[in-house]
Amino acid sequence: MIDGYCCTHIDKYKKEEWPTVFVAVPREGDFVKSKRGVILKVYVVTHTTNKNYKNMPIIKVELG
Repeated sequence: MIDGYCCTHIDKYKKEEWPTVFVAVPREGDFVKSKRGVILKVYVVTHTTNKNYKNMPIIKVELG
């Protein structure tokens, strides 16, 4: 499993509960579904580190 987080610049979807664990790294053009059922397209995937937990690698998934 791959740790990560999702974010979006679309105001009405910012409070959605998005996945924080992925079975594979999403690719641009894939779709991600929120807990409530909202589906948005992946626009950018950034490989980064979790500074709160010993710099473990995570992914940042930007949705639009």
